[in-house]
Amino acid sequence: MIDYQVSKVTHLPKDLLDRYYRSEKNMIPFEWRGTMYKPIYHSGNELLVKSFNAELEGIRLNLRNDELIVSNSLHKFQKENNYSDFAHSELVESIDRLSEFLGINSKLFKLSKLEIGVNTETEYADEYWNSILHYKNKPFNSMLKGTKAYGKKIIMEQISVKSYNKTTENYLHYGEAIRRNLLRTEIELRGKKQMVVAPNLESLKSKDVICKLRTKFLYYFERIIFDELFDLKGIKNQDLELLFAGKNSDYWKTFRKVNMESYKKRKQKYNRLHSERKIESFNDEIFLQIIQKMDYLINE
Repeated sequence: MIDYQVSKVTHLPKDLLDRYYRSEKNMIPFEWRGTMYKPIYHSGNELLVKSFNAELEGIRLNLRNDELIVSNSLHKFQKENNYSDFAHSELVESIDRLSEFLGINSKLFKLSKLEIGVNTETEYADEYWNSILHYKNKPFNSMLKGTKAYGKKIIMEQISVKSYNKTTENYLHYGEAIRRNLLRTEIELRGKKQMVVAPNLESLKSKDVICKLRTKFLYYFERIIFDELFDLKGIKNQDLELLFAGKNSDYWKTFRKVNMESYKKRKQKYNRLHSERKIESFNDEIFLQIIQKMDYLINE
C-alpha cells in the first residue's frame, strides 16, 4: 500500500561523512557498505561537486551537504515491481532491510513525501479513470505515453491524485505484460503538514499510523467527482435542471450567498433527487474493492 517515499537523514554515520569529505575534496567515487557513490558535478563546472549519488536496489541515494536524501519505491525495493500486493508486513521488512543496508536507524529518515497506492483487479479500469471529472472543480489531466492516454492525474500543492490502468501503464513504460487487468489508485502526500501523521520511516511500521493514512487516502479520494448516470424517466423539467446544476459547487456557493433559507431547501431537494435518480455504477463497486484491498493489506 505504501509505495514511493522521499526522506532526509541529517544525522549520518561518521564513517560515511569522513569518506564523503575525502572524496568531495578529491572528486572521486567512494564505496560505503557495499554501495558505490559517484560524484555529480555542477552544470558547466566539472571542478565543483554538486553531490554524490548512489542506487541501492532501485532506492536512490543523494548525499549532499551532510544530508542524505533517500527516495523511490519501497514496494519495488522489496518486490521489484509495484503491481503486486504489498502488505504491511512486507513494508516493515523493507524498512528494516533499508535501515540495515545503510546502517541508519529508521527513526532518522524524516519523511517529506509519501505515496499510498492500491491495485485492484477489474474489467472496468479504463471506464473508471475515464469517468473522473474533477476534484473540487479542479480538472484532471491525462496521463500519457506518447499520444496514448492510460489514466488521469491532478497535482496540487500538498497532494497529488492519480487513477490509471496499471496493466497498460506497465506495458507502455516497461514493455512488460501483466496477465491481469489492474486499476491503480494513488494519493501522494507532501510537506510537513501532511507528514504529521507519519514523520519518519519507523512510524510506518505502526498499523495505527497506516490506518490513519488509509483515512487520509479515503478522505481525498471520496472527494473526486465522477460522471454519473441518472434515471430521467418521467422527471420534471425543473427537477432535471436542479439535478445537473447541483453538480457544480459554484452553483451552491452563489445560491448560499443570495438566500440561505432557500439554499437549505433546495440542497435538501437536490440530495433527495440525487439519491432517488442515481443509477448505481461500477464506480461504487470499485471503490468498495479499494477499501477491501486496503484493509486486507493492512492486516497481512
